[in-house]
Amino acid sequence: MKEETILNAFPAALRKDVEKVIEIIPVEQKVLHADGNFYQMSSSIDSNEQIIFLDKELLRIPNRIYINEPNQDNEKLLTTLQKTF
Repeated sequence: MKEETILNAFPAALRKDVEKVIEIIPVEQKVLHADGNFYQMSSSIDSNEQIIFLDKELLRIPNRIYINEPNQDNEKLLTTLQKTF
């Protein structure tokens, strides 16, 4: 996964929180789909994005991000705010 792509989707004021979330995201090429099957992904981040300005800050939000659920023990280490990402 491209860390910078994820960071660019959030305001700079949230950077440290987003970095904490990125640390626990599993980086795998096989992603579990809702149908219960694993699918091989060439990239976990869709190349299409939405570009918006929020309080004069440019955000580049990918249309989709394909990841598996993080380990629940690791997720417990996140703050309430970080869990919303």
